[in-house]
Amino acid sequence: RLSGRDPLDFERGRFYPQGLLSGIPGIFKGNMTPFRCLSAHAGGITADLNHPMAGHRFSLTLKRTGRLVKSRERGGACSDWLTQALDGPGMQAGHDGISITLPGRDRFHRQDEAPDPVFYAQDRLVRHVDARASRNLSGWYQGNIRQGSRVLDLMAGFQSHLPEDLGLKQVHGLGLNEAEMSNNRALDAYTVQDLNTTPTLHFDDHTFDAAICSLSVEYLVKPVAVFKETARFLKPGAPFMVTFANRWFPEKAIGIWEDLHDFERMGLVTAYFNQSGAWRDLSTRSIRGYPRPRDDRHYPKLRYSDPVYMVSGIKS
Repeated sequence: RLSGRDPLDFERGRFYPQGLLSGIPGIFKGNMTPFRCLSAHAGGITADLNHPMAGHRFSLTLKRTGRLVKSRERGGACSDWLTQALDGPGMQAGHDGISITLPGRDRFHRQDEAPDPVFYAQDRLVRHVDARASRNLSGWYQGNIRQGSRVLDLMAGFQSHLPEDLGLKQVHGLGLNEAEMSNNRALDAYTVQDLNTTPTLHFDDHTFDAAICSLSVEYLVKPVAVFKETARFLKPGAPFMVTFANRWFPEKAIGIWEDLHDFERMGLVTAYFNQSGAWRDLSTRSIRGYPRPRDDRHYPKLRYSDPVYMVSGIKS
């Protein structure tokens, strides 16, 4: 049974908190453990209460990344690291033939539907994740972009998170704020363009060796068109790496983004790759649990570094 919800509000393949269910032993109101909706109809829903990784073989390696220093509390502390490590993985994958589908048109609406160049006209020469998270992004790019590559930085701003010692041949930024991109030390050239109104790019076919989109995919209202166009100007075998965190401008993020679990967001971005039909070897990755740098302005209120999530594909 459902607690005051219309069964038709549930979408096939999506995850919801178990606290929405009632009449099931061991489930209580407010329980945020997710379940997957396998089907929904006027009479009710079919819910899968298994962990999203159930039925999959996997290995798990835990690495100590640092020690959080307590301030005034006394006594010890105990953390269930296994539960924390498995909180989310698997939610980006389909289930027994249920593919992850894109949301309806209304889910791509934003709080602020004014032209994007108006919103981004304000210079934001700030870092959008903490220094530890930025290093984590750089490390991922380091391991996936070849030396001497030509790279396109989609939806670029003040910081590209590309490692400085990668020896890239060229980095071309494409974004909405010229002042931010002109102050981005990683960029050799840039183009001012609104992908939400003009997803077609002026680059020739097979121009770039890699493309990245850092911390901005949640603002795309025509994502499949952009992913198709990205494939056009990449060389065969080139990677496209899309990353995001748990911080964004709520006025400009698509409507469904805030409703999704972090790992479901990886599933949504994976659907962008799949539906654009030009990619192979899709993969997802998350980096979480690092201590926030002690000189960060949000420390000690926020003890952990911003989590970062990655979805990547190879141009077919």
